[in-house]
Amino acid sequence: MADVETFELSSNFLHLATSGAATPLGAGPAIFANIPPILATGRLVSLLQHDADWEGWERHPAGDEVIVQLSGRMRLRLELPEGEAVAELSPGRCVIVPKGVWHTADVLEPASALYITEGYGTQNRAR
Repeated sequence: MADVETFELSSNFLHLATSGAATPLGAGPAIFANIPPILATGRLVSLLQHDADWEGWERHPAGDEVIVQLSGRMRLRLELPEGEAVAELSPGRCVIVPKGVWHTADVLEPASALYITEGYGTQNRAR
């Protein structure tokens, strides 16, 4: 019997194409500095560990982002047209960050979260 290849999601991103294909991308958060053409369509899945507050704000103009808290706790801060809103994330909790909304997180205790992002065009700014 042949083995099926596995990979660490915490050190790779996974691209889910609209065609149905799934492709591991051997890159970390710096992927957004040099966005590969594959991200023009589909979703990016990542598993990130957080032990400190996020250093900046980000937004995804191409689509909503889903964040699933796996461990620890974070307070997600969102800049909505009506003002800042917060979402408290604990294990098993999920939030949808609307398309184009600036967001950042305060890490309340070391955390890991699964992100499903329309990554193309992601923008960042200082906190």
